[in-house]
Amino acid sequence: MIYLDHNASAPLHESAARAMAPWLGPRQANASSAHSGGQAARAAIDAARRALAAAVGAQPSEVVFTSSGTEADALGLVGGALARRSVSRRVVVSAIEHEAVLAASDWLVQLGFERTVVPPAASGRVDPDLFLAAVGADAAIAALILASNETGVVQPVTEVARELRRRGIPLLADSAQAFGRLPLDVTRLGADLMALSAQKIGGPQGVGALIVRRGTALVPLFGGAQEAGRRAGTEAVAAIAGFGAMAAEIPRALAAGSAVALRRDRLAAALEITVPEAVVHGASVPRLPNTLAIGFPGVDGAALVLALDRAGIAVSRGSACQSGAESPSHVLAAMGVAEPIARGTIRLSLGSETSDQEIARAIELIPPIVNRALAAGGARAQVPAGVDAS
Repeated sequence: MIYLDHNASAPLHESAARAMAPWLGPRQANASSAHSGGQAARAAIDAARRALAAAVGAQPSEVVFTSSGTEADALGLVGGALARRSVSRRVVVSAIEHEAVLAASDWLVQLGFERTVVPPAASGRVDPDLFLAAVGADAAIAALILASNETGVVQPVTEVARELRRRGIPLLADSAQAFGRLPLDVTRLGADLMALSAQKIGGPQGVGALIVRRGTALVPLFGGAQEAGRRAGTEAVAAIAGFGAMAAEIPRALAAGSAVALRRDRLAAALEITVPEAVVHGASVPRLPNTLAIGFPGVDGAALVLALDRAGIAVSRGSACQSGAESPSHVLAAMGVAEPIARGTIRLSLGSETSDQEIARAIELIPPIVNRALAAGGARAQVPAGVDAS
């Protein structure tokens, strides 16, 4: 299988698996326990906390482990808004946020908050002046994703965060996709809250983190003493240990970024040549080096994903959280992408281990499948002759 779906979940790295192994057997203990087993578990969590903090230029005390990036987004947005509800009941988010942030903003609306949604330009990039104007001087909290999980387009978070800090308004930056693909330093970025996910960087599924900068008020969503009272629930020691191991691998991942971008661009250029109808989303603005969102107008994107899977290539339509949705991506809709293009869009996301040979094979296999789907009117993507579809 040629795996081109790293934005959904990267394969578990051997470093993460090694770090997790000791905590998956009889050694398992509750990190809140006072006995030696609990103390050992606490030490493993503390080591992972230090590694993650170092990877993003934070203090260990600013790292809050969660069950996922989704929970980190919810804790950051809802917890941050509730902490300032006596000041304001208004929240501002971009239209291209991950579903986790949009769902959290729905929750706030149900709690009586007013929500303002800021659209992006056609390029997929949010205009910072437009965003700041929407926030104004009285919002409780704002959210701007650092890099779109669907298009890879990088957003002007630093510029927005600098001004919002002057106004005293906290900013949540969902950085799950940017982590390990862009250099991240929470101080330089300027965001008050930063959501991360282990599975995007080769760590285990089921663990994330919220970076809460010192001085940022946060109301926990549930009661409990864990994570300094900010996130309740027994810590998943094995998963956190794996996360910490992968945080230590971030320099290696960043060093591979240029090579990954070259492979991504090689794939994009080949598809644009062999499928003239193809539309690459976000090509005119900075993007993550590994992400290619490409639309084939007239093709059924869901059928195309299945046909490529049968041919041995794993891709997605966009966010894995909406893989079964019938309607086109909310990100593409916000960008004003025409529905035929949006419905025919797939996302190909590479990893540092994606090889030149795999890209060459993808270039060989994808165009015939797409062109057959186009010839059939997009009704059903077909596997080309000679490809094993078993």
